[in-house]
Amino acid sequence: MKTELGMYPTYFSYALLYLAVATLLNFYMRMRERTLSTADSAAGHGGIAFDIRHGAAHLGLAIAMIGVMYSESRGKLIDDLMLSAGYSLLAALFMIVSLEITDKVILPGIRNVKELVNNNLAVAFVEAGALVMTGNIAYASIRGEEGGIVSSISYFLAGQLSIVALVYIYEKLFVRKHDIRASIQSGKLSAGIYLSSKIVAYGLIIQSVIVSSDAAAPLADKMLDFSTAAVAAMIMLYLLEILIDKIILLKTTVTGMLDNDRVGDAVQLALTKIGMAMLLGLIIL
Repeated sequence: MKTELGMYPTYFSYALLYLAVATLLNFYMRMRERTLSTADSAAGHGGIAFDIRHGAAHLGLAIAMIGVMYSESRGKLIDDLMLSAGYSLLAALFMIVSLEITDKVILPGIRNVKELVNNNLAVAFVEAGALVMTGNIAYASIRGEEGGIVSSISYFLAGQLSIVALVYIYEKLFVRKHDIRASIQSGKLSAGIYLSSKIVAYGLIIQSVIVSSDAAAPLADKMLDFSTAAVAAMIMLYLLEILIDKIILLKTTVTGMLDNDRVGDAVQLALTKIGMAMLLGLIIL
């Protein structure tokens, strides 16, 4: 009992560290949004869309910091906190870069901040999905400090590249009858939830792949294994969606859901898909 009580200051210190990094991340995001926005109202004061973006960034950061806290203790609290602070700032940088990639590559042609000012929740959900996925990748790559900073950055970049590939392939091959990007820009919530959940589900599978990888393997071998697993995960996710489409969405199809903006069906599909991805992750582990 004394040992457990003695750990409370350590837990509280890590909570304060998270709050400090989250505050810095929040400050940067708001300043960046004000710079990019041409609206009269300051970013963050114009509806729930910005709240979803900021909340997802903080959630992604918290998930990443769970990986930071898996690191083995160096024996002194100050040394542990200094090391954790470095990785936490790296995770916050991952969040920032993820937003830029979502804006420029995953949703090209859409000015994300402008859409958020107009309270476009579809865009907000896609950004939220990318941020949570980034947190999952950061958690897996930082966890236990097994791979170091180079490995963490490599996994982050590989994860972002695989998400771009995932979205592109699904747009061109699997939902080619529906312009999902145009639907997101027009604010159709079902499209935003659909794409967001796909990104989160994919991230959960990839997270398990990274966690189960051999930490002692050369970085080149890790990236090769990751690439193979990323392709396999895309195929598994597609097959799962076919099954869910046939078994769960009895009243409509994915295309019909997107065409008619059936938000309820989109939520059902999203939660089912994420649940299946969590089970697949456990199988991989």
